[in-house]
Amino acid sequence: MNGHSVAAGKYSLFTIPDKSGVWVVILNSETDLWGSYDFDKNKNVARFEVTTREVTDMYEQMTFSINDVGEVTFAWDHLSFSFAVLEK
Repeated sequence: MNGHSVAAGKYSLFTIPDKSGVWVVILNSETDLWGSYDFDKNKNVARFEVTTREVTDMYEQMTFSINDVGEVTFAWDHLSFSFAVLEK
């Protein structure tokens, strides 16, 4: 996942937004969380930065899509970012 080796399984996905447009994306092994109240960084499986871009379409609901080459795209409001998920 975006250069990190990740075993198949269930994970939670967190983001740390930044006004600069560079966000941190975190994949964490704890899946029973409600929000980030009990977030444990020791259970992080992958952590990487992405650069957001403004898009013309408005996404009222947070949307994730995956294309045929394994790229995940996140879109919400007028912002979007993508990262690679490849199977070896």
